[in-house]
Amino acid sequence: MEYRKFFMAVVMSAAFFSSCSGPQPSIKMDEFAQIVYDMHFTDAVLDIARFDDKNLKGDSLSYYNNLFKKYDITRKKFIEEIEWYTQHPDKYKELYEKVMKIVALEEKRAEEEKAAAKVSMSDTLNLWKEKRTWHLPLEGEKEPVAFDIPAQESGVYTLSADAVFYTDDRTENPRMTIIANYEDGTNEQNQFNGIEKDGKRHSIEVQIKTNPGKKLKNLTGWVLDHSSGTEKKHIDLYDITLKYSKE
Repeated sequence: MEYRKFFMAVVMSAAFFSSCSGPQPSIKMDEFAQIVYDMHFTDAVLDIARFDDKNLKGDSLSYYNNLFKKYDITRKKFIEEIEWYTQHPDKYKELYEKVMKIVALEEKRAEEEKAAAKVSMSDTLNLWKEKRTWHLPLEGEKEPVAFDIPAQESGVYTLSADAVFYTDDRTENPRMTIIANYEDGTNEQNQFNGIEKDGKRHSIEVQIKTNPGKKLKNLTGWVLDHSSGTEKKHIDLYDITLKYSKE
């Protein structure tokens, strides 16, 4: 760990400093430990030489100013505090231990956030278990690409696919439709229209938020729906997904 190397280098080298004592630190040790920790995470100095005040000046390190402003201290004051600790190894060791506690807490928090993120990702489920790729008209002259998938959880359902509608396609009013069917016989639906027939791959998507006050039965609809006058298709569909997420 960089902190351990850094602080041990400082503690070991403190014996070579003059034993003269400066003024007592005016910043409480707990607060100063937090400052040192924050300094590290603003790309702060990881060796003793960099504590030289000249290295905390200049445009290249101007971003330190926000940190100093946050704690209402100056560069000069920071250097004075560090110098006092380097002249008092026992206190510097105590400061080191406090900073390492902050490091441990931050590492624990980061791990908890990472675990929470994994849980959040697991809450987003892909319910699509059917064919994910279609080539039309080879796999269907006139029929729309329909689906019927069981679903009971209230939330947000997103149907998506990549589609290539070629310039010679004659599908009438192509669209993507998703329908939420409830146990009481009612339903809600949403559609995506405006598909481009330019021979390029486009992502298309339609989303529906189900009614939490009703019991969901299933989801139906069409990845590709169209009017009955359709006679000639020239379409490729890829990466069909139906994802569920909590509200």
